[in-house]
Amino acid sequence: MENTGAEEAAHCSFDVVYTTHGGHAGELCLTLPLTYDAVITVSGDGTPYEVVNGFAKRLDARTAFEKVAVVPIPAGSGNAFSLNLLGLVDGFDPVASLLNAIKGTPMHLDLASVTLFKSRETVYSFLSQSGGLMAELDLGTEHLRWMGDTRFMVGFLKGVITNTPRQLRVLIKEPETDKPKLLDEFLTTTLPPTLAPGVEAPTSDAQQRMPLPKYIDESEGTNGWIEFDKPILYTYGGLMPYVARDLMDFPIKQPCDGFIHLVVQEIETRATMVKMIDGAPKGEPFYLNTHRYHKTRAYRIIPTGPTSKDRECFSVDGERIPYEGFHVEVHSGLLQTFSMHGKFIIPETFGKDGFKFHGGD
Repeated sequence: MENTGAEEAAHCSFDVVYTTHGGHAGELCLTLPLTYDAVITVSGDGTPYEVVNGFAKRLDARTAFEKVAVVPIPAGSGNAFSLNLLGLVDGFDPVASLLNAIKGTPMHLDLASVTLFKSRETVYSFLSQSGGLMAELDLGTEHLRWMGDTRFMVGFLKGVITNTPRQLRVLIKEPETDKPKLLDEFLTTTLPPTLAPGVEAPTSDAQQRMPLPKYIDESEGTNGWIEFDKPILYTYGGLMPYVARDLMDFPIKQPCDGFIHLVVQEIETRATMVKMIDGAPKGEPFYLNTHRYHKTRAYRIIPTGPTSKDRECFSVDGERIPYEGFHVEVHSGLLQTFSMHGKFIIPETFGKDGFKFHGGD
């Protein structure tokens, strides 16, 4: 990124590093001195993912997350991190994002651990986790990166045309599913942006490391675990409202609310799915009854049968993970970023525009 002069005017100093290969940002963050105020990524959402997971591997991970903010400047296809901090108008503007990096104040965000059942390998998500159509349209359109974020729409339309159930089991812990109630709570509750509920100051070397999943060894059918029992088109777990410029799938997610917002989309008519495209940037899929919305602290996705290679897709923050069962669990308030607004920026009309819940049963 060229020098805009804003850095000098704000009396900020920067050390600039150019990444040279995949995973490089994560490698750098393994040993980054914790004397910086922020790691500012000029990229899409892949580099923040690397930074988060680089910090997470440190023995002093929790101190690293508390001392060093992760702040995006958009230069990729989706740029969802930036969109959530600055909204649809400024979310793709590098200058507005730089101003946010300079003038913003700390805001805590939730992270989620994603643990593979077979290997117990864990990665950390700051944005989203997807299976079924939503993973396929992301990972299956890598060859269309020249199209920018339009590639996601191409992948979505291809999936809607086939419109067949994905062979996935979905298990959810103690979900809150009453959408009218959830919407009312969202409209009447504002959480403090710098509050990190559930995060205690580390007092030992062990507590400096990333927290372990608490619920991963709980048995199905116990401790509030329920199974989704309808044909599934896709699953989408979110930690921010926007996943792309043309889709706000988690409109009631607030920074540091301590929950993963999980959408399980049932099989729906092609006409209805195509009709929802226009309203997707404004969160209108939320009102579709077959768009099953859950606030939860943990969930699991398990493949149940053979499928075609192009459907063997699970994605975490846009990065492929092995096609096997995994457990997702929220860790509240661990990630710090900067914000000039102290909240996610979504259309002010959401929830107040007179839309009614419709479709399905």
